[in-house]
Amino acid sequence: MAVLGTAAVVLTFRSRVAVRSVDPVLVEYTAAAAAPSIASADSIAHTEKTKQYFDRVMRAMQTHPSSRTYCSADTPTPPTYTHPKVPGKSGLTLIKAVLVARHGDRAPQNMLRDDVAGNVTWNCNNVEYMFLHDASPPTAEETNADLEVLVSKKVTKISEKPWMPRMWAGTCALADLTAKGRTMFVDFGHQMREIYVEQLGFLSAMLNPDELNVHATAISRTIHSAQSLLQGLYPRGTHPTNRHVTIRTRPIDVDPLHSNKLHVQCERLARLHALSKQTPLWAHFMERSAANRARIEALAPLKAAKSTTSTKALAESLKGVPAVIENLWCRRCWSKPLPCLPRDEARASLSRVATIAGVPADLDDDGGEPDTCLQESTVDQAWLDKSFDFWYRNNYFPNQHRHDIVRLEMGPFLRDMLGALPTPNGGKVETKLHVFLSHDGTLSGLLGALRAAPGHHTWPSYRSNVVVEVWAGTDDATGKPREFVRILHDGRPLVTDPDMAGADEGENAPWCRFGGEHGDLCPLETFRGFLESHSVEEWEEACLVRDDAADGADALDM
Repeated sequence: MAVLGTAAVVLTFRSRVAVRSVDPVLVEYTAAAAAPSIASADSIAHTEKTKQYFDRVMRAMQTHPSSRTYCSADTPTPPTYTHPKVPGKSGLTLIKAVLVARHGDRAPQNMLRDDVAGNVTWNCNNVEYMFLHDASPPTAEETNADLEVLVSKKVTKISEKPWMPRMWAGTCALADLTAKGRTMFVDFGHQMREIYVEQLGFLSAMLNPDELNVHATAISRTIHSAQSLLQGLYPRGTHPTNRHVTIRTRPIDVDPLHSNKLHVQCERLARLHALSKQTPLWAHFMERSAANRARIEALAPLKAAKSTTSTKALAESLKGVPAVIENLWCRRCWSKPLPCLPRDEARASLSRVATIAGVPADLDDDGGEPDTCLQESTVDQAWLDKSFDFWYRNNYFPNQHRHDIVRLEMGPFLRDMLGALPTPNGGKVETKLHVFLSHDGTLSGLLGALRAAPGHHTWPSYRSNVVVEVWAGTDDATGKPREFVRILHDGRPLVTDPDMAGADEGENAPWCRFGGEHGDLCPLETFRGFLESHSVEEWEEACLVRDDAADGADALDM
């Protein structure tokens, strides 16, 4: 079995590491040079500046601990969790926590051609009991048990009929949460219980549904992740009979938790997104990643019939990051073999894709092996490429060029978050813990809206999490109440990017800077002001297409 070499950067994925309080890469990244601003008259110098900026961003991503935890993100844990301190403020007490998390480990969203032949399967071992009852309030004579009428018991099982195992294997439907995904969220719930129940006394030891507000997208893997989190947070013996937590969902196409779907409802957002691939920085990324992307397209074909892979469709796919990277990382996370093609088919596919992509075919000596396979270094580089893609689309381009993308794409969710947070100066806290279970695009959009530094904004891992905590204390000088926000990302204090202040926002615009000299806390009123200024009340009206320069392709020089 032969593997193809790659000239791309090779990453080494090691075991999970301990929490770090200092990010040395960010220090180097920030001090070395700011992002290129307006295009220089000297185009050569500007091009070189773009390359240097690109290299710094990629270096920050590949050396951050998140580069080694894609298969299971870190979470806050009792040994690493610290009580914040603010000079001149006493009696800090946690009054609110908002958790936004990506679902756990899942099966691939689509099938590769060699999945069944190579016995690459995923087993979810799910048994799902589904209940259905009328949504109207129960009568005085009815109990919760009376309303819970068993409709069905769902088990994913491959039939014994001969043709089915040849078409499908394993016990997971596409993109189902795996048993490993459930376990990692039960563990997350256990860690939260140790911190928020046993260590801080923030949540009650016995389940009190009034303290919790849980949302998930209307997709099984996020709902099951939420259920698993609650199972760990309140295990058996800690919840009274007939006391349940409601998991709220919305239709996918209008759910702010599915932020990457909102462009379907918002034509202006779709138009602004179309501009994102017109900058020199994106062009440089496409050039630098072309060979690796072409290799993946050639050697990891989907199960679709060969005739459907037209030259036009392939050329369009090569304009971005291959969607199949998710499949490859599903395999990496389970130590399953990477895709292979028969030698002659692989060479023909590589030649065809390379011609369309405009890169050398790079047909390495395969030693006469019957199969040609992707190698791990190619897939590791693909993680870095996908991380850059997420950071660029959700962070760099909106914050440097089109601020309205944040308002339109993440604004509806930021409004949900505003509703979950207390108001300053002793505002009433209705619910202690809000939970939002979502997807990688949602986490990436939130990190971009918060202007996370590149090392802190990579492709969100399974179980990737952002915890927004509100701490209340007393100002020692005035005796008045003060509240502060702390944000933890994958168990570490969030660090923001000083280059993302935004050219069209004044110095007085609210923005919480985290990390370095700014510390880990921000006044609640400043954070709420930031969320308000980066969202809109009349979202539908804001989505109307504009014909002014703000929506045009001019001035995309970085």
